[in-house]
Amino acid sequence: MRIFTFVCALLLLGVGAVSYYGWEDRGAAGPTLTSAIPAFVGAAMFLGVLIALLLRKTGLQIAFLASLMGAGLGIGRMLPAYLKETFDQRDPFTMLMLAMTGICALHVIVSVLRFVFRKRPVRGEGKKQGEVSEVSKKEKGRRWT
Repeated sequence: MRIFTFVCALLLLGVGAVSYYGWEDRGAAGPTLTSAIPAFVGAAMFLGVLIALLLRKTGLQIAFLASLMGAGLGIGRMLPAYLKETFDQRDPFTMLMLAMTGICALHVIVSVLRFVFRKRPVRGEGKKQGEVSEVSKKEKGRRWT
C-alpha cells in the first residue's frame, strides 16, 4: 500500500507542477497559487508515505486523509460549474482538477477496499473461551499421575 500511495503522491506532484508551471497559465501576473493545489495534496500524501516508513498505520492514515481532502477539493471546485451548466471539459484547469480528483478518488477507493477486505487473524480456531482441548486434558492427567 505504501508503494501505491507513493505513486499516487508522485502523480499528484506532477499534475501540480504541470498546472503551476506549464499548461495552465491564469492571468497576466503569471501562475496563481490555486493552480498548485494538486501539488499540495501530493506533498501531504508524500509526507504520509515518509511517516509510513516508520509508523505504517499512522502514515497511511495521513495519506488517506490527504487523498480524501483532494477528492473533496476537486469535486467542490467542479460541482458549482456543473450545476450552473458552465462546465467545460476542454478547459485546462478543469482537466487538471479532473486528474487530481480521479487520482485521489482512486486512492480513497483502494484504501477503503484494502481496509474492508484485510486479513484478520484467526483466534482460537473455533474454541470457546472456557473450553479445553482433549490433548491438554491428557497432558494435565499425565502431570499428576
